[in-house]
Amino acid sequence: TGLAISEYVSRQKPTLSIITAEGAFIAADQDSSEQFEKKFNFTEAEETAVIVGNISTTAPNIIVQLISASSKKVIKETTERQFRFSYLPAGRYMVRVINDTNHNGKLDIGNILTREVPEDVHYYFDTYYKTKVIEVRKNWEATANISF
Repeated sequence: TGLAISEYVSRQKPTLSIITAEGAFIAADQDSSEQFEKKFNFTEAEETAVIVGNISTTAPNIIVQLISASSKKVIKETTERQFRFSYLPAGRYMVRVINDTNHNGKLDIGNILTREVPEDVHYYFDTYYKTKVIEVRKNWEATANISF
């Protein structure tokens, strides 16, 4: 096939290189690919952070989402009541829990025209610092327990 995957792991910076030979891929119009090499650098676990927690609720279906505090984008999600978000870069995050009442695996915002109510959303809130934001640094593990 002309596809070669090689892995080089050093103690300082583990990397993975993917190299494709010329003509490894052929398009429908018979155009072939050029030689290509892509290197991926991996971060050591000690250079990342972890956010763990437990959701206490009687709701049968939930979605736990890890959200970037700055961009508000969902980074990771799970349906487990005991969650662990690993290998996070140092930064600021929020944890959101959606009560997935219709079991479709996503947040439904409702519809005013059909009188459909939105699904309940709950955020982790730190009562000491009075904030939803969880700030982590490398080699940290933060806990975010939510009850509703």
